[in-house]
Amino acid sequence: MVNVTISRKKEFNNFTQKFKLILDGQIINEISSGQSLVLNIKKNSVHKLQAKQNVFYSRTLEIKADGDITLEVSGPKYANFAIFSLLGLGIINLLLRKTDFHFSFLIVILILFIIQLYNFTLGRKRYLSLRKIDIKR
Repeated sequence: MVNVTISRKKEFNNFTQKFKLILDGQIINEISSGQSLVLNIKKNSVHKLQAKQNVFYSRTLEIKADGDITLEVSGPKYANFAIFSLLGLGIINLLLRKTDFHFSFLIVILILFIIQLYNFTLGRKRYLSLRKIDIKR
């Protein structure tokens, strides 16, 4: 038997949602934010693993069970950055309203809306990230 360790990053975005793990087309387990799971699979077998959250998926990752494998699953790559930068830009906009220098916060909102629209339509099958981690010994 080969151990497949799957860990999920602790992140602000989607921290209340559990991701479902799909192995060869069947849901096998759920993983919460900051949690790690260990799956046992047969040695020298090939499996397909995917993560799912509501209507969002990760790309399918093919696992060849030659030895122990470590995987990481997470939400969108820059989601935390986007949330906190939006908050920061909102605060800066409020502070600069009384001066001559201010920008249109509506433009920033429009750009973020377009990004989210992409995530909910064309990008929903690549919304989550599932990747293999190389552990150097």
